[in-house]
Amino acid sequence: MTQSAFDATGFFRFDLANGSIKSREGEQLALIPVDLLDGLEPGEQTKRSSMAFGKTHGKRFAEIIAQLEEPPGVEILADHLGGLTAVFGLGRSAVEIRGNAILFRLKSGREMSDGVVTLLTGFLAGFMSEIEPETTFEILHMQTDDDGDLFWAGNPKAIDQVKDWLADGVKPMEALWLLSEEGR
Repeated sequence: MTQSAFDATGFFRFDLANGSIKSREGEQLALIPVDLLDGLEPGEQTKRSSMAFGKTHGKRFAEIIAQLEEPPGVEILADHLGGLTAVFGLGRSAVEIRGNAILFRLKSGREMSDGVVTLLTGFLAGFMSEIEPETTFEILHMQTDDDGDLFWAGNPKAIDQVKDWLADGVKPMEALWLLSEEGR
């Protein structure tokens, strides 16, 4: 049995005397209503900042898995990301593997604004880039349905192709199947 990669115990450290909250890694945090995130602009600044945030957490996760005696399965990634999105109050994420595709499903119980989608795609891209530094990841928000929001991690060329198919009306899972048929 694989040990959980995410331990929420002590994740937040409150320093009331100085009016600060820090993560156990020392990041300065703020607890704000999630509705305030809806005002985020879905532009490059949000993407860059959230990618840097994702890289910080991806680096920590890479350190955790580097200490394991056996190669980790996808469960440890799912557990860790699920824990992170939960402690940040963004919902509970799950990792799905479909053929060669790695998908992230986030169930938050609320509709995500474009700014929050940008925040999450940047965070996931930064996180994944620290786990697989030799691979360039982009994250595409593929759909929202009753099961939550679905994000896909792919290389930039594949992302562009899938975006084109989606714009042409191809369903998300069908687009990933077409991509696998092309061998990208």
